[in-house]
Amino acid sequence: MKRIKNILPFAVLCAMLCSCELFQSSLSSVQNSKLNEETGTATYESNIWTYFGTVGNNMAARVLYASDDYQAHSLKIDFGKQVALSKLSGSITINYSDAGNNSSTKTFTNLDGRFSDDYKSFFLDMKDVLSLFDTETIPSGTAVAEIKVQGFVCAEGEQNGRSIPAFTAKLPVRPLFNTFETDLSTCWFKAGDKIELPLNGKIILENKEKVFDSTGTYSFVPSFNEEENILELECQENLKGVTVMGLNILLPGVRPCGSGEIYDTEITLNLVNSAIIIDGRKDSNYSSENALVVKDAEGDQEAFGYNTMGDIKEVSLVNDDENLYIGVSGDLSINWKDSLVIMLSKGSNAGTNAVMEISPADSFTTITKNGRVNVFIYHRPGNENNGKGTWGANAEGVDITNQLKLSPEGWTEKTNGDFLEYSVPLSSIGFSKGETVKVTVAMSLDWSEGKMICDAVPDAVVVKKEYDAENSAGSVRMDFANAVSYTIR
Repeated sequence: MKRIKNILPFAVLCAMLCSCELFQSSLSSVQNSKLNEETGTATYESNIWTYFGTVGNNMAARVLYASDDYQAHSLKIDFGKQVALSKLSGSITINYSDAGNNSSTKTFTNLDGRFSDDYKSFFLDMKDVLSLFDTETIPSGTAVAEIKVQGFVCAEGEQNGRSIPAFTAKLPVRPLFNTFETDLSTCWFKAGDKIELPLNGKIILENKEKVFDSTGTYSFVPSFNEEENILELECQENLKGVTVMGLNILLPGVRPCGSGEIYDTEITLNLVNSAIIIDGRKDSNYSSENALVVKDAEGDQEAFGYNTMGDIKEVSLVNDDENLYIGVSGDLSINWKDSLVIMLSKGSNAGTNAVMEISPADSFTTITKNGRVNVFIYHRPGNENNGKGTWGANAEGVDITNQLKLSPEGWTEKTNGDFLEYSVPLSSIGFSKGETVKVTVAMSLDWSEGKMICDAVPDAVVVKKEYDAENSAGSVRMDFANAVSYTIR
């Protein structure tokens, strides 16, 4: 008991000392937080910096003061308090891939900029950075910027004159726009429908009032879909069936998030009286009351006992007076010699052996019943991983490849998309209004084990897969009675 009595006061003392240290630590944290709040902290409102242009714009020319197309470009650093400069210093390092696809670096240390009117933000001049975006030095139009800027001091309150820690950030650099010109399907476009222009970053619309096209004929209400990074223009007039090329709309007051500049944006619309615009984007008409949408189970792709890459999840069919359009959605990781294959049949009762082409040089046998393949389309978007892909189309033995439209044409090593679309003239494939077409869309593989289908829409169209391991040969039996039925409207 005597030993316990001696230890107890010591334990109490330790607890008291620890409590004091924790209290001091807590107090210090509160004080530091209050101090930083009173002084100001350098922050940035975005996770990307976008310049006001596209990949195809020579931004080096646009940031020359003597240029007729001069535009100021800046990165907006916010402090929350009024600040001043003791001496601006730091660096901007740009990491990019050059014309030879080699990794390159350029560092700028001669920094410049200006304060906002309230002196609570600093607009870092990005002119030197954009001098590299001349379409040749950085052909992709994208890079990564590592930024460090320091020399700011608080200029208000009790902390007036106190230094502010350096601003540091590592940011992707992207063009804000993919294009300033877009085609719009007016086939079923009505008042209240929206024109969508995808952006590579977020924006703030300083002006949300109605704007007119240059002729004063059509009016639009702008908005920004923040979730999907889409600039939307709600048309106030019925555009159904209208065809106008080069319709210009001036949209004032667009500020990219993270920029200190506000721009007036001129958007050019081409109004086209067709059901779908083949541009690699999933038009709303693919899911409208005018389209047939067929869902496919997820995770059902298989070949040679493997759960393969790529998974078709949805196929949409729609037509207008001129063309049949096919949209395919899913995990379209189709690489190397693998293909997306589309087969159309008028559903005749005669069975036939058709050739399942994976590429012009590679094929395997497809045995069909309850219909023969009247139109065959193949697409290898991963061919050579150069973004160009390769494809072909055949109708009743006639090559119609040059009449097929598709987008995107292909993937690169760094890209695999979730949507592919195709357009083929009805006159070229011999289909007429009122006729019912049997359609199946499949993913095919060309592996060392052989050639085979891994996923098909609908699943029921593939009634049997056969694989000859000894000869690395495969064949597929398909029943077009189970294929998707679509009636040309």
